[in-house]
Amino acid sequence: MQERLGLVATADPYIGKYYSVDYIRRKILRQTDDEVNEQDKLIAAEKEAGLIPPTEQEMQIAQMAIDAENKGQKSEIEPEIDTSSVEAPESPEVPKGGEI
Repeated sequence: MQERLGLVATADPYIGKYYSVDYIRRKILRQTDDEVNEQDKLIAAEKEAGLIPPTEQEMQIAQMAIDAENKGQKSEIEPEIDTSSVEAPESPEVPKGGEI
């Protein structure tokens, strides 16, 4: 088994470019359909329990979902601007003066 894990570590940079995850699991790790399904369920449960940290891609997807959910909502630090009046304030009277 250690030899197979060494092969997986060696192949890791090539997964998604030259090898699929399925190929690695079935041909190198020699997992059966039942083992693949069982491991998928265990991995999902461990991620949900926080035993496996999220990948960078999963974190980006989660952040995009948060950003989309918050879009259009006011930020707590933004000042509230009164837009009910659009008229300019009256300017003070210009004092009468002499000509120069």
